[in-house]
Amino acid sequence: MNCMNNLIIEGNITEKPKLETLCNGTKLCSVNIAVSRTCKNSAGDFEEEVSYFDIITYGNMAEVCSANCEKGRGIRVVGRLRQEKWTDGNGKEHSKIVVVAEHIEFKPLIKKPEEDKA
Repeated sequence: MNCMNNLIIEGNITEKPKLETLCNGTKLCSVNIAVSRTCKNSAGDFEEEVSYFDIITYGNMAEVCSANCEKGRGIRVVGRLRQEKWTDGNGKEHSKIVVVAEHIEFKPLIKKPEEDKA
């Protein structure tokens, strides 16, 4: 049985990306995004649901991502999910799910009104 692990996710960058170089020389960039959707709750009122995701990129894409990811900018990510596992200094095991980006589209930057006056 073949398994499928693909996703497309679109959201806004929540903070400055982190670029690092792994011990083998590969570049790695991690960036966090917020994805929001509006839905009706059980009372029939609209409410906003926000989810946060960790995105990682490698190689040339990591360098492009580091240079173009600004807080608030919209991005669309095509990638796959990966579970990361580690043990902390106290021996406690942890895990989290990250999105490994295979393609990223950057939304156009929106100029702020004060930038027009400069």
